[in-house]
Amino acid sequence: MFIFTDLDQIEGARKRAMREGLKAEVITLGKYRVKSKRTGEYYDVFCGRNPKGEKIVSCSCETKDDIPCKHAYVAIMKHIDLMNHL
Repeated sequence: MFIFTDLDQIEGARKRAMREGLKAEVITLGKYRVKSKRTGEYYDVFCGRNPKGEKIVSCSCETKDDIPCKHAYVAIMKHIDLMNHL
């Protein structure tokens, strides 16, 4: 899990996600599923806010806390797109 502050924070994850052509599937608003093209495994990603009101992102992959993963990147982009259309 990490606190999301801005798009610059996830630049490395963006590059990895673009290389693999990952896409996020919407489960519900704030909950997404991303399939690894390499392994075929699915990862669940949550985008929301903690009790302090900070934007948080959590992925079920084995990335270290505070390090944005490529699955989180595609879920964040999907989440931002959906929120802009509400």
